[in-house]
Amino acid sequence: ESAGQGEEEDDEAEAPELVELSSVAFPCAAGMKHECVFPAALQGSIRPLQVYRFDGEFPYSLDAFQQHACSCVARSESVLVAANTSAGKTLVAEYAIARSLRAGRRALYTSPLKALSNQKFVEMRRHFPECVGLMTGDVTLHPDAPVVILTTEVLSTMLYHQLPAQPDLLDSFEWVIFDEAQYIGDEKRGTTWEECFIFLPEHLRCVLLTATIPNTHAIAGWIARTRFEAVHVVTSISRPVPLRHELFLCGDPELYNRRQFVQVYKRRW
Repeated sequence: ESAGQGEEEDDEAEAPELVELSSVAFPCAAGMKHECVFPAALQGSIRPLQVYRFDGEFPYSLDAFQQHACSCVARSESVLVAANTSAGKTLVAEYAIARSLRAGRRALYTSPLKALSNQKFVEMRRHFPECVGLMTGDVTLHPDAPVVILTTEVLSTMLYHQLPAQPDLLDSFEWVIFDEAQYIGDEKRGTTWEECFIFLPEHLRCVLLTATIPNTHAIAGWIARTRFEAVHVVTSISRPVPLRHELFLCGDPELYNRRQFVQVYKRRW
């Protein structure tokens, strides 16, 4: 019995201590939030935030959350951007890519689906002509391009199988963008995202884009602990494209008349 107790004590002694976290909230405009989560040991290195307007860098004025998120990119710090669909999250990723290209560096853009990767490949080629490659497992085009679009599983495979044999594999990259970052909570595939954050080289910084992560602070905290770096969380609650909820009853001729829709709904439910 006492031997068993000794083994338990040894296990407890060997258990790694959790990295203590701190956070700071930054003042920002109505309709958004901005906080930074970081290991407490980095407290002295966290600089006051300077939010840039980016006048002249874009052909239009940026929304407040875009200014905050791009300001994080400008100071080379990882950022999780949570905003509704069509709010303009992708602009932050494009800004990170543009900064990489200007510095002669490269960027990775990951997505959870092959179809979405193919779509992003077409879109990014419009913004960065002749600079974009694609790696989905089924298709490989220009893998040595400055900007590589790939599925998260392909990135995980690179990190797990290729990086140990080629330690300089990702040395030329500066930013990794994780589109649809809510997949980190997926029961079946979330471990792939976790592996990426665990095995990514320390010099890389991350942009995470999502519209549906409810626990952004917890996710940012986990990344901050895992990678021992500051992670900003920029959240916008505005919805530029309003949602419309409708109910369609198959085969009901009344629903062809949109004016009667509400009456039909109320009458039957």
